[in-house]
Amino acid sequence: MNKYGVKCAPYQFQHAVNLAFHKSESGVYDSIHRDMWASLPQQFALLISDYLASGEELGNDLVIVDVGCGTGLASELLLKTKIGDRVSEIDLLDTSPEMLEKASERASTWKVKTTTIHGGVRSIAERRRRYDLIITCSVLHHIPDLIDFLQDIRHLQAPRGIFMHLQDPNGDYLGDDLLQERTRELKDYERPLIPKRLRRLAPRNVIGRIRRKLSNREDEDYISRVNKQLIQSGLTREPMIAPDIWAVTDIHVHDGEGISIKTLSGLLGDYRMISVRSYSFFGKMASELPTAFKEREQLLIDARALNGLEIAGLWKLMNDR
Repeated sequence: MNKYGVKCAPYQFQHAVNLAFHKSESGVYDSIHRDMWASLPQQFALLISDYLASGEELGNDLVIVDVGCGTGLASELLLKTKIGDRVSEIDLLDTSPEMLEKASERASTWKVKTTTIHGGVRSIAERRRRYDLIITCSVLHHIPDLIDFLQDIRHLQAPRGIFMHLQDPNGDYLGDDLLQERTRELKDYERPLIPKRLRRLAPRNVIGRIRRKLSNREDEDYISRVNKQLIQSGLTREPMIAPDIWAVTDIHVHDGEGISIKTLSGLLGDYRMISVRSYSFFGKMASELPTAFKEREQLLIDARALNGLEIAGLWKLMNDR
């Protein structure tokens, strides 16, 4: 905050940067996160299969809230799992009106009733609605205060309801030696076999730069739009570099802490963990891996290894109150 001349309270700064970031990112979110669209269907399917295999009951006419829904990725992938035909309603919740607009467009193709709600978790508590399934995908690592957030989640949960989260940095294994070794192995494999000073002159790199200049792709300019908003609002006095913006929006990625299943177990006291899954064992999602690495990724997923870069979990509320 001092670096950019910010004078407001930290929570106001974080909120403002987050809104500006997601407003600018909404138009390119699906393209820059296409690895999630390609890789996460398997993780959704695995979590749901784990739940169905656990013997826990699951009713019909499920009412769901997708917290931090973005463009609707989590809800769409959930509808394609084995419980998709049991879903009757989905509330799409996000603090970004622009993201909600994208999600609403996508939801128009679904065969379930959907409602878009602008705001945060606490803002919908007054609706006194309780949800059979609450899902957060690529959300927890954006939340400054996880304790308050999870308490708010608990208040929205229907008796015996399900809380599901995916796509967060695996806080219990970020320093794992095997994960670091696999990540280095992939980088070594992908490193061009030419001197570093000549890499920028490699044909594919030259062609890539030309294409970017000719196409003027939006996904390379959304950071500039974030800075334009922040400076025009008077919040910052000079442009923020991208890593600093991400350090504010993706707090638990850039603080090195990640999201810890051990910590969540303590915060979700009256929930039972039904399933925990890890993935991105080479530091990238499966769809981004070379073929040989994809095969090894799948073997680790099948073995239910927990030391991947990303973590996902599914919990059931055991308290009927």
